Amino acid sequence: MQFNPRPLGYVKQGLAELGQEVSYTYDDLVFPEHTAYIIQFGKENYELNIFFNTECPEDEVKSLTEELTNVMAGSIGFSLSFPGKFTLTPKEETEEMELVFS
Repeated sequence: MQFNPRPLGYVKQGLAELGQEVSYTYDDLVFPEHTAYIIQFGKENYELNIFFNTECPEDEVKSLTEELTNVMAGSIGFSLSFPGKFTLTPKEETEEMELVFS
């Protein structure tokens, strides 16, 4: 079995260049300190999938897409894709959240 560690340090570096921090990581997902978007590591180490929150206004999506592309792809060298959106809702009577991709 071969294990390829994910380049989380480079993602953190890119987010820092954007004035943001990682608030949470889970498996292949990275949650920046806000919920406008989340980052998912792709099958290859330097591939990132960016999902925008369904509640994020389109003008902000456009601006963030440009910023992420400039920093993550341009400065650091990640290959980016923007495959869709997500919703994050609290589960009833628990402290858990439900993440749904669309």
